[in-house]
Amino acid sequence: MEIIALPIQAEDAKVDSRFRLVMAAAHRVRQLNTGIKPLADSKHYKNTSVALDEILQGKTDILQGEEARKLISAERAVMEEKRAAAASAEDVFVLRRKAEKRDEIEAELKQYIDDRTAEEGEEGGEAEVETSEESSEEGDEW
Repeated sequence: MEIIALPIQAEDAKVDSRFRLVMAAAHRVRQLNTGIKPLADSKHYKNTSVALDEILQGKTDILQGEEARKLISAERAVMEEKRAAAASAEDVFVLRRKAEKRDEIEAELKQYIDDRTAEEGEEGGEAEVETSEESSEEGDEW
């Protein structure tokens, strides 16, 4: 199988190496995959080709050094906040569901206890109480 090498002309773009171009394109592809709209019109339909085309047209900024580190830290902080917000929303949902379940169980138990006490009240009038003499006579038979 023959690999076709695409000629990359990155003179106009702010790319100092192919490695940086690939890393920037990969980052841009991740953004495009999340649903961000392309910055430039492209004849390509695959996100990888669109990202490379945007970079080569100079539509995206490629940050380097300390500026890139600051931006990456800011992006991570935003993502952490989003994750924390999603987790807290999920926690609220779970706690609300547990409270609903607890209330449901308490209602069922209360009904059971109410029915049980009503049955015991009805049986209490009819049931005979065993005296100590009767229980001692039964104990002797064994």
